Amino acid sequence: QSRSGGPPSSSAAWIPQVSKLAGAIMDHTRYMVQQKINAPPSQREKAFQQQEISNLLWAWATSNRPGHDVFGSLAGVMMQQELDRQALPPPPPQQQYDTRGPKVHERRPQEWSNSVWAFATAQCYNKYDDLLEFVADLTEVEEFMHRFKPQEMSNTLWGVATLLSNQPDDVPL
Repeated sequence: QSRSGGPPSSSAAWIPQVSKLAGAIMDHTRYMVQQKINAPPSQREKAFQQQEISNLLWAWATSNRPGHDVFGSLAGVMMQQELDRQALPPPPPQQQYDTRGPKVHERRPQEWSNSVWAFATAQCYNKYDDLLEFVADLTEVEEFMHRFKPQEMSNTLWGVATLLSNQPDDVPL
């Protein structure tokens, strides 16, 4: 309905259709992500980087379409990527000064912060244990902690506090 009390304006008539389309896209994206994650290793693509995963988790959490099943799977992918990254040899000294984009050896707190925040926002109370433990281990690495910006730190702390303090009665701590 328009502000004047009359029928809805034609400029606002498209909003429900766009909302429905966005929901369908979000659901289809979640389905496709789950298919890629569950594919046999020989057929699995390295389709998602940590930033992309944290962006997906954030999008699903803020759209109230979390799909808790895929949250735990994507957190597992992020953790495995971080372990794989840690196993790489350090870069030669001249590459340390290259300023083009994130380095393969850089640990980026923003992805981890956004992921913890997304788990809390989506109320994924039964899928977060491994993620929190992994992030806690990362915080023991000095160079990782030095990269945290205040916003990332506060989002992480809010996410941890929310997850740990808002447990449903039937979920064991």
